[in-house]
Parts: sequence; C-alpha cells; structure tokens
Amino acid sequence: MKRTVATLLLLGAAATACNKQSPPVMHATSGNSPVPAATELDPAVVVATIDGHAITAKEVDDAASSQLGHLRQKLLSETFELRKQALDDLLVTQLIDSEAKKEGITEDAWLKLHVDGPAPAATAADAKTFYDQNAARMEGRSFEQEKLHIIAFLTNQKRREAATKVFDDLKSKARIEVLLEEPPVNVAASGPSLGPENAPVTVVEFSDFQCPFCSKVEPTIKRLMTDYAGKVRFVFRDYPLPFHDHAQKASEASHCAEAQDKYWPMHDALFANQDKLDVDGLKKLAAALTGMDQAKFDRCLDSGEMKGTVAENQRAGEAVGVEGTPHFFVNGRSLDGAQPYDSFKKAIDHALSKIAPPK
Repeated sequence: MKRTVATLLLLGAAATACNKQSPPVMHATSGNSPVPAATELDPAVVVATIDGHAITAKEVDDAASSQLGHLRQKLLSETFELRKQALDDLLVTQLIDSEAKKEGITEDAWLKLHVDGPAPAATAADAKTFYDQNAARMEGRSFEQEKLHIIAFLTNQKRREAATKVFDDLKSKARIEVLLEEPPVNVAASGPSLGPENAPVTVVEFSDFQCPFCSKVEPTIKRLMTDYAGKVRFVFRDYPLPFHDHAQKASEASHCAEAQDKYWPMHDALFANQDKLDVDGLKKLAAALTGMDQAKFDRCLDSGEMKGTVAENQRAGEAVGVEGTPHFFVNGRSLDGAQPYDSFKKAIDHALSKIAPPK
C-alpha cells in the first residue's frame, strides 16, 4: 500500500502522545478529532417559553457568548491547522513524485531508499536504556514484556525524524510560496492604548499583572513601540488568571488609576512590583505616583468599582480563544506567550506588508 507523507510523519506520534498518561507502549491511542461546525440559530427563533414568556435563541447565545466565541475561534484555528498540514503534505508529495521520476523509480521505492535506508532500526540496547529511564511509568511491567513495543516505538521515532529531515531538505531546495494564512480574529481594540489611533498595525495584549511571563515581555513591547513609532498602536486588556490571587485586584487598581489619567504609570509600577500586589501594596504603589488623589483611588479600589471593566476584558479574551497570558493579537492574528522580539517583529512586518500603499 502506498504510504502518504502524513503517515510517515505520524509514525510514533500516537505513542508520544500517550506519554502524558501512560508509557508509550500502550496499544490504544486517543486522537483529537475536528470540532464539528456549530449550527447557527436564527436569533428570533423561540427556544423555550416560561409562563407565556418567550426565550429566543439570541438570549441564549448572549448568555453563552464567551463560551460560544471560544468554541468558534477554536474551530477556526483547528481548521487552519488541518489545512496547513494538508498543504504541507501535498507539497512534499509533489516533491517526492518529482524526485522519484528523476530517478526512474516509484514513490514507495524512493521513500525506502531515502527515508527508511538512513533511519536505522532501534536496538535492544536502545530499548533497555529507554526502559530504565522510564521505569517508574511502566506500572510494574518487565523489560522483557515491553521490549518489542519499545523497539517498535523507537524505530518509528527514528524513521519520523529521518523523514522530517529529508522533507525539509527537499522544501529548502524548491521554489515554494505558501499563500495560505490563518484568518484574522475580530478582537476589539478597546482599552488603554499607546501609539496613534490610526496606526496601520494594532497589537492587542491580554495580560495578568501577577504573571511573570507578562512582566518578562514588557521590555520587548517598549522596544517595539520605539522601533515602530507611528506604525503600531498597542492596546492592553485584562485577563487575570484565577490561580493568581492578587491579579484581579491589580487589574482593578490599574483602572482606578486610569480614572485619574495615571494608567500607564500604574501599569509600569504593577509589573515592577509583582511581589506587592495585595490591596495594601496596591494602595502604596498608587500613593507613590505623582498627582494621585489617594482617597479617591482607595474608594475606587475598596468598592470594586472596576470589577465590571475587568470582567468585560476577560470575556472578550475568552471569546477569541485566550486561555493563558500573555496572549497577543497582531492585526487580529494570534501570537501566544512571551515571544522573543524577532517573533513580534516578524508578525508586525508581515502585517505591514499586507497593507496596500496609498494611491
């Protein structure tokens, strides 16, 4: 049977995934199937009545807006990933077909010669080393019981690595232009911002003042705003994580400061003092800011006046698939985590390249 590129690259992948819960020698695997597209309802359709009062589909969707938005975004993202993988498979398949024709052999013969040949089978010694390193996860099964399974797993892993190397080499020598792009996400750029309102590129960050990775990326953001002055607008939105016990109040404090036109000084102070984000610490940080009306700030923070603003930001993040912080959107395209400067530069340059020059 003819082997596909995807089959070669997936050899051993299922066993690797099983490592999360059990040794890689398990025979059952679990895969991720695409989420089926949700059936959209006519907003005016009545889905229930109670004592003569009608409840419409719109009311239901509004009540579940964050969860539905998250599912829709996840579906879009997973659809793009499937298409990207399929496109890569098609590209490599065509390259293999071309190379096989040059050598006057079949595609399977070419794969055996150039992929299977350079990938040596794992040995019993390799299996023993792997077994010893993972003995605690073998649930009492002996090496002899698992030897053949481990050899098969390691052999498939070697074959997959060899296939990846060969395919990458083929792609590097070909003239390939990939035009498939992930569709941008509609992220509302509302909230405290830096840079001109009409900048061609908007970067929206969902962040948590207690998150160490969010603090780590701050110098990168400041450098980008200098290097791309006038070209980038940066918007900061709250996404306090539930396991950061001071993150919620820190976000509220930032907006209490915003009410006095002190948002960015407070923003910087919060990230610079992540060990002082309890309520007393927040009040002391505010007191250190020039021109702050301390009594007004304290009343705002103690009353929970800004809870709604923080919750609105968090719902917006959930609706576009944010699950952790920091999470960025560059003109609607996702960039997850405290990425290095070059990753942001690449994303911004790409966004700028897509903007038509003025006529």
